[in-house]
Amino acid sequence: MKPAFIETVSCGNWQFHYCLLNEPSDFSKIANVFPQYTPFIEESALLTDTNYLHVTNDFIAPEKNCMIGSFHYITKTSSQSNLLAHFYVDQYQLLLTDLNIPDLTGHSLATTVAILKSFETPIEALYFLLTKTLNPLLSEIDHFERSVVTAEKRHYDKFKQKQVQQLFNWRSDLLRLRHLTLPLQEIKLATEEIYTNNHLQKHAIHSFNKRFERTTDLLNQYEKQLSSMLDLSTTFASYRGNEIMNALTMFTVLTTPVIVFGAIWGMNFRVMPELYLKYGYLYSLLLILFFTGLVALWLYRKGWLGNKKNKK
Repeated sequence: MKPAFIETVSCGNWQFHYCLLNEPSDFSKIANVFPQYTPFIEESALLTDTNYLHVTNDFIAPEKNCMIGSFHYITKTSSQSNLLAHFYVDQYQLLLTDLNIPDLTGHSLATTVAILKSFETPIEALYFLLTKTLNPLLSEIDHFERSVVTAEKRHYDKFKQKQVQQLFNWRSDLLRLRHLTLPLQEIKLATEEIYTNNHLQKHAIHSFNKRFERTTDLLNQYEKQLSSMLDLSTTFASYRGNEIMNALTMFTVLTTPVIVFGAIWGMNFRVMPELYLKYGYLYSLLLILFFTGLVALWLYRKGWLGNKKNKK
C-alpha cells in the first residue's frame, strides 16, 4: 500500500521523488517503495519535530556524496505554525517528503515539476524550493517592519506598559523567524562542504544565497532595533520611577505635620465638633473625600495612576 501521494519524475540525468504523507506510519510504506533510502526514512520517522542534517563527504568517490536532513517552513495558509519537510539529495536523486509544494510555491505540482526539470542537478532543484521557503519569511519581516516603524513614531513620554509587552511579543516573533533560518544555514554550509565551485555558481544556488543573506541581514537589523527600543523603554521606566519616588518623598515630608496634627487632634475626646453637629460625621467624610480627590487628581495629572491616553 502506497502513502498518501508519491510521484517520481525523471529530470534528464537525475530523478525527483516526491512524497506527501498522511500520518507518521506512512514512512514505513515509503521504505517499501524506495528500499535504497531506508536509513533516511528511518531517521525522518524518528525526528518529526526537530531539524537534523547529516552529510556524507567521500573524497575517493564524490558521486556518493549526499545530504540527508530536514527544515522547517511556513506557507501563507500556515504562517503561525512551522511545518517540517525532510529531504535526501545526492548527485542523481532528490527525495522530498512532507513538503506541500503547491502551498509553498503558489503553483500547481505539475507546474513546479516542469520548473524542476529545467535544472541540471538535483541540488539546484532543492535550492529552488529552499528559496521559496524564504518568501513567507520576507513577507512576515515586511509586516514586522511596518509595526516597528509605527511604534518608533510614538512619543515615549506617553509610553504605555502594553507597548513594552508588544516589544517582547515582537522579540518572540523574531526568534521564531530566526529559528526557521537555522536549518537553511546548515544546508548552505553543508552544500559548500561537499559540492564544487561549479555547482555553487549555479543560478538557483546563487539566488538562494543572496535571498538568504537578505533575510538574515533584515533579522539582524530588526533585532538590534528592538534591543534599542527595549533599552530606551527601560531607561524611560527607570527615569519615571525615580521621578515618582522623589515626588512621593516630598509629598510625604510636606504632609507629615498635617498627619501629626490630625493624630494629636484625634486624641482629644472633649472637643470633637462632629459629635455635636447633626451631620458632623457626614461633613467629616465629605472633607476626607475632598482632600483624597485632590491628591488623586494631582497624581493623575502627573500620570502616576496609570499612563494617560496618548494625544496626537
